[in-house]
Order: sequence, then structure tokens, then C-alpha cells
Amino acid sequence: RHFAPLARRNDKNMRWKRFIYRMMCENDGFVMCSTPVCSNCADYALCYGAETGTSRGASAAQAPATPAGQTV
Repeated sequence: RHFAPLARRNDKNMRWKRFIYRMMCENDGFVMCSTPVCSNCADYALCYGAETGTSRGASAAQAPATPAGQTV
């Protein structure tokens, strides 16, 4: 009984999790979640700013190899 009316509101065929979250935000009057795509968000730079330092993957790749049977 609840799904059919909800499905009619999802007229842009959004993924359900995103659609329901967006509906909740709009019903509560929140603006922070009105943009469902990160690249269109005004706060994009806060989440995806410049990265500094060495990544953990790069650190592991640069670690010296130890001969078989030896421990560090």
C-alpha cells in the first residue's frame, strides 16, 4: 500500500536509497542534501580538497623487501 505512491514520486528513476534520503531532507526543509551529485555541490572542495603526504599504498610499495626467512 505504501510502495506504489512512493514509486510514483520517484519519476527520475533515482536509486532508492538516494531518493528516500532526498525526500526526507526535502520534507524537513534541509538544503544540505539537495544536490545528489558531489561534483555539483557547493561544498565539493571541503570533501575533495588537495591531498598532501604519502599514501599508505605508496609507503607499502616503497618498503624494502626482506629476504625469505628473515624478519624485520
